[in-house]
Amino acid sequence: MSKVVFYRQLRMDGGYRTGLEVDEETGYGLFEEGETDDDPRLRWFVDLRCVGSKLPKSARLARAWLLKNSPMIVDGFARCSQEVRAGIDPDLYAISWAEFKDVPEDVQMRIVLTAARRADAIGMPEVLAYIGSNWERLVRMLKPVRAARS
Repeated sequence: MSKVVFYRQLRMDGGYRTGLEVDEETGYGLFEEGETDDDPRLRWFVDLRCVGSKLPKSARLARAWLLKNSPMIVDGFARCSQEVRAGIDPDLYAISWAEFKDVPEDVQMRIVLTAARRADAIGMPEVLAYIGSNWERLVRMLKPVRAARS
């Protein structure tokens, strides 16, 4: 059973980290620096988590799969955004949303999100809407990640 995770995170220093993992290995990523001192603690995160026997097993193929399924994913982010339109409570526990339409057979998908601060939690509907509205651009801007040599 393969796992594909697309993630976007905002750090305390204002930096954004976006990436794509396949079976817990980061294959693509991008870091956009913030404007303050280095502080890697997260203010919020949003994951699109996919699990299933029919998912690609390589990062290159997973990226293509995410792009191929863009209409379903964009619709999911839009509907999830509407369902949390008042925001969420900042909490240690993440919210999980799994009401995608037309998910491919043998694949389970969910959006998982949380925020550490009340101000960020109130803004989560806009974050979800942004990810959905910019889905293809966000996926395409990711750069291949090279494994560190030991």
